[in-house]
Amino acid sequence: MKIKYFLFLIFLIFFCDHSQVGKKGIAERVGKDTIIELSPKEKEKFGFFYPGCGEEGLFLGKNTYYEARVLLKFLIDTIWLNSQEIKLILYTKNFAKVKFDIYPLKLEWEEKEVTWKLAKKDLRWIFYGGDYYENLLLGSGEGEKDSLIIFLSPNHFDTVIKTNFGIILIPTETEEDLISFYPRTERRSPKIYIKKNNKEDTLYPISNAYIIDTLFEIPENYLAIGTGYNFFTYLKFDLKDIPQEANIINADLFLTGELENSYLPIDTNEIIVLKLLKEYEKEKTPYEIFKRQIVYRDSIKNGIKIDIKSLVKFWLEKPDSNFGIFINFYPFSSYPRYLLLKEPRLEIFYFKESKFRD
Repeated sequence: MKIKYFLFLIFLIFFCDHSQVGKKGIAERVGKDTIIELSPKEKEKFGFFYPGCGEEGLFLGKNTYYEARVLLKFLIDTIWLNSQEIKLILYTKNFAKVKFDIYPLKLEWEEKEVTWKLAKKDLRWIFYGGDYYENLLLGSGEGEKDSLIIFLSPNHFDTVIKTNFGIILIPTETEEDLISFYPRTERRSPKIYIKKNNKEDTLYPISNAYIIDTLFEIPENYLAIGTGYNFFTYLKFDLKDIPQEANIINADLFLTGELENSYLPIDTNEIIVLKLLKEYEKEKTPYEIFKRQIVYRDSIKNGIKIDIKSLVKFWLEKPDSNFGIFINFYPFSSYPRYLLLKEPRLEIFYFKESKFRD
């Protein structure tokens, strides 16, 4: 037995590598870990009118930042000409004390294409914000907490029946907030009650939308994200200094929001990151959804952190596919809002493979 121990001791002395693998070895490996912060190689903000077909609500009102109008179209038979009683009934989704007037529209419009500038894809409004018969006031209303009923002028309503272009609701005063109504796809859809002689009927919209204009400009030194009128932020990062064989441990996008000069009236917001599929051409750039993340208004002052590790790994594996990203709130046709951004950065923590000993 003693001989075995003796032989084992000789083996340890003459054949084992005695270089340190404790603190020195760990220090060597940690020395290969790298954290880098990248500012965007390219960045830009751009805005454009986006169709608001009402999935998130029909927004109406005017404040310092936006003006929003509601369009409704009903299929109404000519048998209802010269009706005695017509009522528009709207159900409130988000309440605000908004006053508005209602007029017949002059042009045909498409629910999924209409914006502040366009009645439909290939047809511009003659006057931005909708062409309507200004001398034919159908009625006026004011926001209520649950629902509201507006009696419409039977004489002027005949124009709505004959043209079949629908009606437009236009805010008449500037208020702090916008009101929204349930759209036609909801159980509490807008509707018209109509009565003529001994006949009566309830009609529901075949189309509805809200159109919105922005009444402000984004400061030069800021980026922005926003919905209603859409503001997108474009970012592209240069990853050439990261070894292609690097093991990416973390890759986080950091956004700094400027709440004081933004309009963010709702507490819970969803941010979306879109991976670009071709070179940047503003709103014409094709993209696919990469990530959606909930952010709360009160936490924005502490910064927004978005994990994009898998996207960075993809770009490193396929450098020719790095066309950058878009950032915005989501859905694009949801509550009108915008957030100013400054100093976006990408923080990457990676490890380059190495051994403890050479």
